[in-house]
Amino acid sequence: MVGPSGVGKSTLLESARLRLDSIRVSDVDSHIQETDRALYNHGGDRWNEFWRASVKYFESLEEACTAANQFCLVDVGVGSLQTEEAVSYFESRNTIVVWDSPESVFQRVRNRPGSMWPGRRLQEFKGVEYSGRRRRIYDAAKYHLSVEGLTKEQAIEQFLQLLKQISFPSFGIS
Repeated sequence: MVGPSGVGKSTLLESARLRLDSIRVSDVDSHIQETDRALYNHGGDRWNEFWRASVKYFESLEEACTAANQFCLVDVGVGSLQTEEAVSYFESRNTIVVWDSPESVFQRVRNRPGSMWPGRRLQEFKGVEYSGRRRRIYDAAKYHLSVEGLTKEQAIEQFLQLLKQISFPSFGIS
């Protein structure tokens, strides 16, 4: 699952995890932060290494989910979207993009505790979260979920409906 920071990926994934027993939810950036804090903190200088760590984690999750007969949902964060390899990788996967207008997302994230956006402009935000490379990944996603203009509850319901459409019956998502 990809999309701009603050669009609601984590909220949607957490709500799905609470409602559906047959899914596994994970966050790549959190995993890398926990397992290799130095890489996480210096990702800007080491995006290729960050990407390789992300792919290794994706592969381990895929193996674990297959073994447990679980539907795997992964929140893919900023570090995993910074390399050219990411574009082709996400094009070849069942990627979901969660989408909202830059203006709406910026309003939500700029005053969040710990946000890097207070005092910065919308153009800066667009240049990072809606950059050309990220837009290519977002556009290439197999599934698109627009949350623009939706309440949190409506977005969750739309996400659950999307999961029903794309999952296999054996995962018990109905």
